[in-house]
Amino acid sequence: MQIRPNLHLVVLPNDKYHLPVAPYNLSVDEKTSLPKVLKHLKVPNGYVSNIFRSITLKEHKLFNLKSYDYHILIEHLLPIAFGAVKDDNLVVLVCKLFNFFLSNYVQKS
Repeated sequence: MQIRPNLHLVVLPNDKYHLPVAPYNLSVDEKTSLPKVLKHLKVPNGYVSNIFRSITLKEHKLFNLKSYDYHILIEHLLPIAFGAVKDDNLVVLVCKLFNFFLSNYVQKS
């Protein structure tokens, strides 16, 4: 099929296999910098309620967010955060993906 041949398994000389990393996977440094960018981002008061208190830097997790917080996170903050850690092609792809899901969510509501 020749679909993304650069992501196919590679047979190593010692008869082991290697799976190349996909371009959308974050490295360890990027996984630690993404929550840091979100945690230290300055926004107007009342824009997002508890997003900065809901980020754990050690576990790289978000918790106790309301639906409005997730909406702002997906629509506005994650494209900024991804721009800080990845290349431009991935940022465009992620923004298009967010817009697709948000437009479908708005149409169904």
